[in-house]
Amino acid sequence: MNTRWVLVLSGAVCSLPGCALFLIGGGAAAGAGAVAYSRGQLRSVQETPFERAWDAAQDAMRDLGFVVTYQEKEPDAGKLLARTKDNEEVEVRLEAESTTVTEIRIRVGWLGNEALSNVILEKIKQHL
Repeated sequence: MNTRWVLVLSGAVCSLPGCALFLIGGGAAAGAGAVAYSRGQLRSVQETPFERAWDAAQDAMRDLGFVVTYQEKEPDAGKLLARTKDNEEVEVRLEAESTTVTEIRIRVGWLGNEALSNVILEKIKQHL
């Protein structure tokens, strides 16, 4: 396929929801500090060890007044489920990408809530 057709197809794909993820999904999303929201889930890669991210996520839940209803933690991955004051479910998944980089995925409710997901991420980052 020649370069012109790749550009045309890329432009067509970018007219669809999730284009930002398409554009940064390759190299940039893999780097620390990258953030992408797609299909109801916020994904961020942070330059921090898993244990520190885990503690920060728990602290963020407390700061936001969310009630943690479930926790599952392994040596390099974990999952927190919580409820907001409006009884909306929050899911935070953490996974060590390396000893110094952790992927954080946040979903609020069934369909997602980008604004609240970003608030949660910012609160987690405050504790890192």
